[in-house]
Amino acid sequence: MGMFVKKNHGIEYLYSLVGKKHLFLGRKDDPDGLNQKNLGNAMNMIDKNFEKQLDKYIDDLVGHVSYMTKNSKQHYVNKRKKNLIIKIQKVKII
Repeated sequence: MGMFVKKNHGIEYLYSLVGKKHLFLGRKDDPDGLNQKNLGNAMNMIDKNFEKQLDKYIDDLVGHVSYMTKNSKQHYVNKRKKNLIIKIQKVKII
């Protein structure tokens, strides 16, 4: 997953790679002219993938933490929650 640029005759075009799909977004130098439908589709696919991965992570975390002692369980879970919140707070509207 990610965004990449292809150059054709000196013009840079922006694409989104999601799974096996390359979605054309438009010219890199024209953000207002980007294909909003393809951008929305890419974001939806990224969100679904993230939510699946997050669900798997949480299930694994809960399973493993259930075998920890009570003190270490509480400390570990609090540490992970703080770390995840910090990472999510990095998402800001520019």
